[in-house]
Amino acid sequence: MNFQANIDKDEASIILKDKTDQEILSRQFSISNEGMFLKTNSNNLKGVSYFLSYSQMPQQLEINPGKYNNLFNNNNPYKSLVQKVALNTFFTNVTITNAKKINAFSFENNFGISLTTQSYQTELLKRELNLLTNINDSLNNNLVGKEINIYNYFKINFIQKKIKINFSIPVNYLFQNNNSEKEQSINRLFFNYDMTMQHIMNSNFSMTLRLNSNDMYLPIYLSTEQYILTDYRTLQNRNSIISNLKQRKITLSANFKEVRKMLFINSSIAFENNIDNILFNQNFAGSLVIRNAFYNLNPNTSTVFSSNISKYIHSINGSFALGLVLQKKSSIQMISNKQDEFNVKTVGFNSKILTNIKSHSIEYTSQYQILYSGLKNNLMNKTQIFNQTAAIHLNFITDFPVKIILEHSHINQKSKANRNFLFGDIAIRKKAVSKKMDLELSLQNIFNVKEFETVSYSANTITNNFFILRPTQILMKAQFTL
Repeated sequence: MNFQANIDKDEASIILKDKTDQEILSRQFSISNEGMFLKTNSNNLKGVSYFLSYSQMPQQLEINPGKYNNLFNNNNPYKSLVQKVALNTFFTNVTITNAKKINAFSFENNFGISLTTQSYQTELLKRELNLLTNINDSLNNNLVGKEINIYNYFKINFIQKKIKINFSIPVNYLFQNNNSEKEQSINRLFFNYDMTMQHIMNSNFSMTLRLNSNDMYLPIYLSTEQYILTDYRTLQNRNSIISNLKQRKITLSANFKEVRKMLFINSSIAFENNIDNILFNQNFAGSLVIRNAFYNLNPNTSTVFSSNISKYIHSINGSFALGLVLQKKSSIQMISNKQDEFNVKTVGFNSKILTNIKSHSIEYTSQYQILYSGLKNNLMNKTQIFNQTAAIHLNFITDFPVKIILEHSHINQKSKANRNFLFGDIAIRKKAVSKKMDLELSLQNIFNVKEFETVSYSANTITNNFFILRPTQILMKAQFTL
């Protein structure tokens, strides 16, 4: 049995170059308990496991908008915007396991029930003359959602000298409902499959074929992500939608390994067909920009080829890895009541170098991606993304390890100027095993980067994501094991 409890409090003040001042207050409380009871003999296993958790996450974000204090049409200035959020979650799960082995076959069955309840309240207010009042055209939520999931997971394994077969049939009975405006609910039985067949040619080479499906509803109606007013007028939120997801995927991979030379090569090609209804859109709700998810069928297909090679290098007492990814995604989307095919082609390279010098280590990773996107074959939009990270672990003093992390991100898009971001963190850790205590002192965001941007892509869109970061700060973290 294992019991855990966590209490976090986080406060920060951010002043941007446009004189916009943000004050963040975030508290989090969580408690959980899990346990397992097993009974085994030579070829049989029976067991029961459980997990219980409860968490609270209240937040408050106050923005003093500086020169942007006339966001509303009435031209009446206000002192600040205040956003309050409260997310409470209760989750419990019980699983009964039975397993049996007969010669080359093994059978496993897991039957379980899980229950999730969430309450999500948020409101946006404005402060005028030290009085807080609701903003009439803002998004105010008071959602309560419940989910009951009854599942049975049956699995068969067959293992011979040169052939391995795994076949599983997950079955889920799902009940979800929430009190949103649409009063959404669902009551449905899902059947999926997952089959993996591996043929071992010799001690160095093997081929693997995998067929799997995923037909599921995702509860978008309550998001566990932090609900934050990201700048002086952009409020990010997800609408109350239960989202459908259907996936069918075929993956063929080849593996080569040479243990004596410590050389490993993996190549795979995957074909995937999806139908989902998760699309994102930004629109005006009154005077604030709201990022909403809305219902729309989104059939899309993807083909992905990837290859990775890694090799241990004795001269640096470490390893080197290199990877290549080629990907094409196509989707059908509605533009001005007309169906168009949107394509994204990706060429990606990644590398990793790890070296050990006595008790110290240096790890360098990099990822370079080129995205070509557009309608049909007119892929005129080009995006280049280059990320690199260096992690240095120093152990000059026993039980006082030092960790230094440096990160660099570069974004190059056809319609925008190049952007570069440089981050740095340093942490000193003290672990007292006998007292079951772990202390860590860290200096975060050394270069005081205030704004950060990333690029994400799916089958139907390429999105630039903007983040406002916390300033350089010293953080003390203590962890105790009971």
